[in-house]
Amino acid sequence: MEHGRYVIKFSFDGNAFRGYARQPEGGTVEDELIDALRESKIIDDSKEGNFASASRVDRGVSAIGAAAAFDTQVDPGRVLRSLNAHTRSVTAHSIASVDGSFDPRRRAVGRWYRYHFREEEIPSGLDVPRMREAAQLFLGEHDLSAFAKVDGRDPTRTVQRIAVERRSGSLALDVWGASFLWNQVRRMASSLSMVGTHDIQPEGISKALGTGKGGPFPPVPPEGLFLMDVIYNDIEFERVSDLPSGATERLRDEYHQKRCSLKYLEYLRERVHF
Repeated sequence: MEHGRYVIKFSFDGNAFRGYARQPEGGTVEDELIDALRESKIIDDSKEGNFASASRVDRGVSAIGAAAAFDTQVDPGRVLRSLNAHTRSVTAHSIASVDGSFDPRRRAVGRWYRYHFREEEIPSGLDVPRMREAAQLFLGEHDLSAFAKVDGRDPTRTVQRIAVERRSGSLALDVWGASFLWNQVRRMASSLSMVGTHDIQPEGISKALGTGKGGPFPPVPPEGLFLMDVIYNDIEFERVSDLPSGATERLRDEYHQKRCSLKYLEYLRERVHF
């Protein structure tokens, strides 16, 4: 059977890993994903399989729609099921056939991130209308040096869409763009939180965007950040119809355990008011 190239989308809880990119000591998202691809005989090794990720996220950041591509002789109908039977904290949910030269990072036309603010830590609450208004300042192309770790890279990025809305019972910042700098969304969220608490004026964001200097805007904790999707044009993804029984049981157990942990904290909060 001839090799084919495929791109998959997958989810993971960032708290279960030491980071995203593969490391000699292991324990990262790429480590688990590549090891599972090898154990399931989908690829022989990452080099021969031409494995490539679309995005790398900070340690502690989770993903719902991360993407990676690889070459394999395995029928695409078997790839997701075989892969999910060998993962522990990664769930692959969509797959598409692509051309042999497909680069998941360069071919992406957009990325969508969501950050959930920790409102419970702010007794006075957040001025949400003020935050929504300030968020619109980020739209378009800007020098984001004040909102990221640049490390010699071009600091110019374009924010395509941005929104501050109530989602799933908490306040969330959604940001869409073709590409992002290191810590960019977390520092943007930090600046908007500071606007929401009236610690800074919206003009502080405008000045930082205009000059590339300002702040400081320390990054908010990574646990609240999610890579919601990596966006491609003209690629039709097929979603997995069902998961292997082991993967389904794992996810159900994890869901139940975390709900119980949340209940414990809710009950404790009633007693000690933290």
